[in-house]
Amino acid sequence: MKFLFSSVNSVWHDYIVPLQCADIINNYWLRIVQMPRTRSTGASDDDDLLPPPPTPTELIAMLAEGQRTMAEALRTIANRDGRGPRQGPDPNQYSDFKDFLDTKPPIFKEAEEPLQADEWLNTLEQKFRLLRLTEVLKTEYASHQLHGPAGIWWSHHRSTMPANAQITWDQFKSAFRGNYIPPGLMAIKHTEFMKLT
Repeated sequence: MKFLFSSVNSVWHDYIVPLQCADIINNYWLRIVQMPRTRSTGASDDDDLLPPPPTPTELIAMLAEGQRTMAEALRTIANRDGRGPRQGPDPNQYSDFKDFLDTKPPIFKEAEEPLQADEWLNTLEQKFRLLRLTEVLKTEYASHQLHGPAGIWWSHHRSTMPANAQITWDQFKSAFRGNYIPPGLMAIKHTEFMKLT
């Protein structure tokens, strides 16, 4: 015996039907199911018998199952095609050197006063907060802003380290301050500032 209606093979399987329309759908399916079959497949009379029409409760259950199946299929398609919701920026996607240059970072050649070196570092840190950078990239980008005597100092400092050494931003700042800002100067300046207030 063949069944005329199933949740997998039905027309309703492909559409989402609001449950408020259940009475209209029930009446429609009852008329369809009760119609005599006009096509003969050549099989015996037992195969041409129609099953009893589904009850309204069964029909609503079949429609709900069809809706669940459709929602699951749509989720599967969305996930497979990569059209699902993004979970944030792609990993390993960092700001490039052009993005850094777009912030118009200052160039450092030499400091007439030690506080100019500290000001340069503070300005770069402000620029870095606008970008997505690793600690090593910060060092690479900042070192490109060292020109003249400062660039020569950095080349010499770099040559004292192992080849391909990954120098972090904190390591760079420590070396830079050690070369351009005498020890104790920041403490003296801090004390002078506190006396002003």
